[in-house]
Amino acid sequence: MITETSVLLKAADSVLGWFGLLRKEQLERGERERWAIKALYVALNETVLYFRRLDRPHLARTKKEKKEFERNIQTEEALSRLWMEASVELRDIDPALAERCFFKGQYWADRDGWSEEDVRKANIKLGKVLDDAKSLMRG
Repeated sequence: MITETSVLLKAADSVLGWFGLLRKEQLERGERERWAIKALYVALNETVLYFRRLDRPHLARTKKEKKEFERNIQTEEALSRLWMEASVELRDIDPALAERCFFKGQYWADRDGWSEEDVRKANIKLGKVLDDAKSLMRG
């Protein structure tokens, strides 16, 4: 025989289960957001460090060190991979920013194939992406 109490207990159990699932989804989304933001900041930071080396050749003391302050295809390929990874991680968090990271990855895969106008149209200037990353971080 079903009593009002048993019906209420089953309903309460269902509601609690639903809240548990909702909380689990929130935690998982939070974890995905942290991974996405981390991937974005790694790509940004590595790019800033690369440009810093390119902008400071006067710091090289020897011919060997001078090589570290010149363009490097392996570094640019690594940057391309970092930006592509950030794009994938961001796709469910911020699709527009994910697309821009994808374009940034393409840029680094073929830097000489991009004009300043192409960079502007794709909205992938480093400062702009950094500003948007800060906004994402703030929530």
